[in-house]
Amino acid sequence: MRTPSAPRRPAAGSTRVPQPVTARGTVGAPGRGDGRDRGQDLVIADELDDEDLDDDLDTSSDGDLDARDGDRHGPTAPSAPVRSLEPAYAARDAARRRVLLVRTGIAAGAAALLALTGWLTLLSPVLALDPAEVNVVGGSAYVDTAAVVEVAAAQEGTPLLRLDTATVRDQVAAMPGVLEASVDRDLPRGLTITVVPREPVALVAQDAATVQLVGSDGVVIATTPVEQAPVGLPTLAVDMAMTGAGTAVNDVLAVLADLPPELLGQMASAGATGPGNVRFELVDGAQVVWGSASDNALKAAVLTTLLQVGASTYDVSTPETPITS
Repeated sequence: MRTPSAPRRPAAGSTRVPQPVTARGTVGAPGRGDGRDRGQDLVIADELDDEDLDDDLDTSSDGDLDARDGDRHGPTAPSAPVRSLEPAYAARDAARRRVLLVRTGIAAGAAALLALTGWLTLLSPVLALDPAEVNVVGGSAYVDTAAVVEVAAAQEGTPLLRLDTATVRDQVAAMPGVLEASVDRDLPRGLTITVVPREPVALVAQDAATVQLVGSDGVVIATTPVEQAPVGLPTLAVDMAMTGAGTAVNDVLAVLADLPPELLGQMASAGATGPGNVRFELVDGAQVVWGSASDNALKAAVLTTLLQVGASTYDVSTPETPITS
């Protein structure tokens, strides 16, 4: 129950007359003698009036708020009809299918191109070796060009990218007249074989009619009749029965390989009495004591100078102090 509010002031123009307050604190109506307590009537009337006023204020406040809200936001617009998203979803799915098809096509095309390239380069005869397309560079009189081509021809029909060039190189380098060899593919169907020929530095008499041509590494390059032997090569004269004959031969060949051509042409024979004791005989019969196979360039220069003086023996084993006699 609400607390009774204070009596309200009468409105302007009201004809209500204030009632006198009795000694007992009640309001009495003049002229009425029923002795009834008017204070209770006033309190009840005040409560009813307050409740009605509160209801009116609540109703008025709600109305005013609704009105203000209506003024602020304006009239409520009718809702727009909702469109279906099915067409958008269908378009999206179609775009995804197109992208997938394009990617699949690109992948398939790349795979086909790769397979075709692999077949052309590794299996097809289009890039296979043709012996007629083999080119030999750097041959000499002691290198049989036809034999070199024949080595490569064993790989005929093999696609170049599968061809074992190392095998061809090793087989060519194993030839007596070849010191080094290299093999390069020459697309579409050829090879280029480059050889460094082994040059003879001495002759070894095999018998009265034939001689062997020996390279600086001791390899016999070829066997030829005496009359067809190269001019200007000394005859190797080493007693193969002596101790260290193999080392002595290597020393002689090493010295011969370092001699300039004009000096080598004056040597009639080359030999050794033992390891580290190389000796030569010149075409005029003079003897050369060379010694070890060291300082060959310096010894050759000293000997070339001494040959202008003339002597029967030239000792250049110690090139800083040569001796002639």
